[in-house]
Amino acid sequence: MLHLIKKLPSILFASFILLGQVDYNTEIQPIFSNNCGNCHLGNSSGGLNLSNYENVMAGGDSGAVIEPGDHANSYLWQRVDDGSMPPGNNPDLSAEQINLIAQWIDEGALETPASNDVVITFQVDMTYQDVSELGVHIAGSFQGWDPSANECTLIGDNIYATTFTLTPGDNHQYKFINGNAWGMDESVQRDITVPEVDTILEPVYFDDYVDVGGDSVFVTFNLNTSTAPGYTDTTVIVIRGSFNDWAGNDWQLGNTGGDYWSLTSPTQVEPGNYEYKYVLLDEFGDHWESLDNRSLLVDGLSDLNLPLDYYDATEAPFTATDSLDVWFRISTAGILGYSGDPMHIAGTMNNWIGEPLTQEGEDSEFWSGQYSFESAAFVSYKFQHGLDGWESISDRSATVSGDTTLAWVYFNNEPPSEEETISAEVTLTCVVENNVYDDVRIKAQFNSWTMEPMTNDGEGNWSFTTELLGPA
Repeated sequence: MLHLIKKLPSILFASFILLGQVDYNTEIQPIFSNNCGNCHLGNSSGGLNLSNYENVMAGGDSGAVIEPGDHANSYLWQRVDDGSMPPGNNPDLSAEQINLIAQWIDEGALETPASNDVVITFQVDMTYQDVSELGVHIAGSFQGWDPSANECTLIGDNIYATTFTLTPGDNHQYKFINGNAWGMDESVQRDITVPEVDTILEPVYFDDYVDVGGDSVFVTFNLNTSTAPGYTDTTVIVIRGSFNDWAGNDWQLGNTGGDYWSLTSPTQVEPGNYEYKYVLLDEFGDHWESLDNRSLLVDGLSDLNLPLDYYDATEAPFTATDSLDVWFRISTAGILGYSGDPMHIAGTMNNWIGEPLTQEGEDSEFWSGQYSFESAAFVSYKFQHGLDGWESISDRSATVSGDTTLAWVYFNNEPPSEEETISAEVTLTCVVENNVYDDVRIKAQFNSWTMEPMTNDGEGNWSFTTELLGPA
């Protein structure tokens, strides 16, 4: 049994500012070429030729003029430092040039700078893991995030290690993998700023687990789908994660009403840190949440009832207040000939005065909005197509007793028709005996219950012509 949980801080290193090594050909030779040409380039005074690296290191008639690693005992540096070279009226070298020559000598008087890179050994403790037969690997920004490219070697006591040659001061992120593919990686992301010397990092527990005891427990997941595009109570949603090998359909949630879903794990879950996602299943395939993996910490102290998750979102669609917050949602997919007109809502919460909803995205069929109530309430309401286009059904209602999202509905409860949409010009006629009225108007569902004038033929026959979409 694994008893794993307490998080350990990731190891961080302070960055160092490093001086780059001196390059002979681009920094030292130009000093000699520009200041020593009269005596030590073509003429080789005293047998010393400073025209290239090989000649400089060969020295002159009196022997070597450079002592690698020791500028103070290097004859050439002594002469430029005391001003005797260049001789006569030639200008002395600047302090910066003299110091650069000293630095080059102290660094070993190399023609090509030695690499600053250092060897870093990474170590992971797999004590509390069932090590995969695929091995333990490391992946990070220093090797292209390839989970199978660099296997760690067991060096004893469940410690696995591997080394990389890196550049001091560089910052990298990395992870260990119990296996050789993503999905087998630890949930923590580690950081390192490369130190200036070869370093063996202290071992870290895989996923930062340590043994704190605890038993396997049941875990209850809770989900709200008000943030999803059109999920209904018949939608099939499953949970996949590191606790079930990121596969299978056994962990299927059940709808508990409207936007709300729940699942208690089919089996007990051992203490540990896990990751998971919700997945929609339909005839077109498996549709995973697009956000980062969700995290789960099982401490093994008691069964868990998790806080509410929102599908493919990190928070509720409404803005939480100190009041009772309710989220209303309508679909326009069933409105024949819908052309993007704003949707409204009116009810007892706003004195039946229509207020606009917000479209959930460009070209989205869904419009939604929030109302907050000071206390528990019974609410009656209707949606409107435009400001005056009332639904023709009976009032909708909801009992508000806490923060909630109301399941989305079709306008007028009419889903999209699978039949071909047709249009027809229709003329409605109203006969007024004795032609006693000067003005006759009509309102109906087809004009969103907005009064429109009819036309009198002079004999009391009032008509109204409009184009209707069908079937209806």
